[in-house]
Amino acid sequence: MVYRPESLIRRLEKLREYARDLDELPVGGVDDYRENKTIRYAVERLLVLVAEVVIDVMDHLLSARHSVISDGYEEVLANARANALISEELYGRLKGLGGLRNALTHRYLTISDEQTYNHFAKMRALLPEVVSALDALAREHP
Repeated sequence: MVYRPESLIRRLEKLREYARDLDELPVGGVDDYRENKTIRYAVERLLVLVAEVVIDVMDHLLSARHSVISDGYEEVLANARANALISEELYGRLKGLGGLRNALTHRYLTISDEQTYNHFAKMRALLPEVVSALDALAREHP
């Protein structure tokens, strides 16, 4: 894969936008989340978008810089850790992101409001660190 920094920069701009959007949602707690269908839909969609961008950026970097091809979302995260794109600590906090994306996309009938809210709260707090780490990687020379 050809390394295209401008492509990664655009994706990171979207990730920053999604982080702002998650942060601006008027959700004070799980009860607020549960009671407002529009907010639930927004949270679910934003979590899917965040997962896709994070995984896409890491997959691009793995392919372009390390010639590593991953078979699935969770493998992208594991390969990013194994190739020192992300730290062990950040990997531990991101592990399961691919599963969350799949649950929200394909198994939406089985994920509870409480589970989704907990992922929302976690991702809202974690995104600044993720954006910073990915931004630094994207700006490095291949």
